[in-house]
Amino acid sequence: MTMAMPRIGALRTAQTKDTAALLRVSFSSELHPYLPYCQPDAAEYLRVVVSTPAAYNEYALYAATNGRGDVVGMAEFRGLGEGNTLLSYLCVAPAARGTGLAEALLRHHLRAAPAINAVELDVFAHNAGAARLYDRLGFRDIAIRQWVRRAVPCAARPTTTKEFTLTDWHASYAAMERYGFCRISGEYAGRPFRLGLTSPTVIRVETVGEYDDDELLARVRSVAPDAGTAFLVSDGDTLPSSAPFLEVRRLRAHAAAILSADR
Repeated sequence: MTMAMPRIGALRTAQTKDTAALLRVSFSSELHPYLPYCQPDAAEYLRVVVSTPAAYNEYALYAATNGRGDVVGMAEFRGLGEGNTLLSYLCVAPAARGTGLAEALLRHHLRAAPAINAVELDVFAHNAGAARLYDRLGFRDIAIRQWVRRAVPCAARPTTTKEFTLTDWHASYAAMERYGFCRISGEYAGRPFRLGLTSPTVIRVETVGEYDDDELLARVRSVAPDAGTAFLVSDGDTLPSSAPFLEVRRLRAHAAAILSADR
């Protein structure tokens, strides 16, 4: 028996727990520490986003539900400016796969936001099924990125006199306690920095310099003692010494091509 196409609508507060559960089962457990939405309390973060849209007007979140009201698909888009948007999450429950739901979620947003000119997204290089879908919809590679990780030095006393200060640590700490992930900002060696804790155990850095800086990582671990892994998404041009553990393709397609592609 063919499954009817699930109903798509804006994500509602009452659906955030089911949505967070769908996100967790959509990614392997090995990846959970690197993905904020796979943290146990991500549902609370989603609830805040959905219930206060004025504070998150660059977000657009959708849920697809079956006839019983169960969430079987979700998509999150974030505006990139100048008519471009990023599809940051797209998940479909196993029972709803093969129905065209992933494509329907993408097209639903483009019809709801006709000012969008192009969509970007990341896909794991090993995900052949998703790659086939995106290729059919007109997506093409614009970058190849490597995920790399390394151990963070233990939070011993500093080995240098480089200044390290945090900005609004109370807010960062509160976010970690509430959601299981947060941003950390401050100054180090006279320069501002902005890092992420994607989970209690992983520090997300933005540059190779930060990734290779034992002192900076140890200082961060001094306030987040469980954070024993540093994580960087490298553009491939400036790879650190660590071997990549995942390759990610950044794809881009024009909205008109997505809407006109053969089903």
